Amino acid sequence: MMPFPSSRAEIDAAAERAPAARYAFYLASLIHAQPLIVRALQQGNVYCVRYLIDTVVYHRVLGLTVQLAYNADWYQLRRPDLTVLLHIDEETRQRRLTGRGRTADDRLTDDTALRAALAREYQALSDEYIAIENPDGGHAGVIKTIRRGMRLVGCQQRGRCHGSHVLGDSSVTATHARHT
Repeated sequence: MMPFPSSRAEIDAAAERAPAARYAFYLASLIHAQPLIVRALQQGNVYCVRYLIDTVVYHRVLGLTVQLAYNADWYQLRRPDLTVLLHIDEETRQRRLTGRGRTADDRLTDDTALRAALAREYQALSDEYIAIENPDGGHAGVIKTIRRGMRLVGCQQRGRCHGSHVLGDSSVTATHARHT
């Protein structure tokens, strides 16, 4: 759920010209969503497709100096129990984008240098997520792999994790998935 949908296209189109305005827009969207997330958590799990880590990474690449801060003087965002980063190869990504149509963000990431910068920024925050290979894009396989990651988070909470856990084609150690 994205608040302010009528403004999103205009804000996204101006991403390179006005990255600070875009960052403020997406951060405001996250702040706006917090009461909804808290309320939904009373009923069960909440799944967000894109959250603060994505907002920070994209805007660092657009030239802003922003931190991954879930709590600041003027806002508080709930820290996710688990963040999953899906990896696919470029050929598969392009095929999927062609199939569903490109957004302004997709057109931005068609730039090879920008994609490389995004990868570096995500890597700099690699202790914040687990990475999952998603070559075929099948929902069932991704869900199964994410659930293994959720069990990993659970074993960490109980203090009974041992060794590495393989998620997709990526080997992920117990320190990559954390619950706070």
